[in-house]
Amino acid sequence: MLATANLGRDLIEAKVFLEPKIWTKEQILIEAFAENYADTDMDKTEVWDTIKELYFIYNKSIKKVQAATGIRYQDIASAVRTHEIKKIQGGGEFLDIVMNEGTFEEQQVMGLITPCLIDMKTLDLEKAKDFHDKLTRVKPNARGNVLKVAKQHPSMDVDTWIADGEAMKRTTEKRIYFEESQELRIQNYAKELGMSFSDFVIQASLDAITVDVENTDEQLED
Repeated sequence: MLATANLGRDLIEAKVFLEPKIWTKEQILIEAFAENYADTDMDKTEVWDTIKELYFIYNKSIKKVQAATGIRYQDIASAVRTHEIKKIQGGGEFLDIVMNEGTFEEQQVMGLITPCLIDMKTLDLEKAKDFHDKLTRVKPNARGNVLKVAKQHPSMDVDTWIADGEAMKRTTEKRIYFEESQELRIQNYAKELGMSFSDFVIQASLDAITVDVENTDEQLED
């Protein structure tokens, strides 16, 4: 109303609800987010500023925010990732470097950052740059192993991460067979979320894991 008055107008656009209703803070946030998202071309910072309260109300569950608002999963996930990276000292600068170089996608940036953290709030920017530059020269099917070594042994130097990761067995692909009706359902749902079929299957599988199964075969049997 104040902004409208400052423009010299005496009318505003408003929604009138005839039924008596007490709106919760959550409902107000959802309504505001849906309106802003539909009416404007919001960048990642604007999306985060709008959904951050909902994000914490739903205990940092992107799926719940997506379900409540109808906003694309990928838009919310991207906004959250960018926020998490930028709140780390040096993170924003490193994000720009990775995006400008173009070898890695935005969702891979935190994987590069994590082993190069001095503490939870500070990035060793020079080490991260070195890691990024050397990892771009590693064959794509060996990069996952290098990242795994770096995550497990963050105190090691970058050259050791590369050497140990390249020495590990490399994985190529997994083939999964679906019935046509199953494939169509997954394809359509992934499309609704703004994700590719393969990215959705991988992400859904990882999201379903609720126990630590990364260490040993013995642990899997247990």
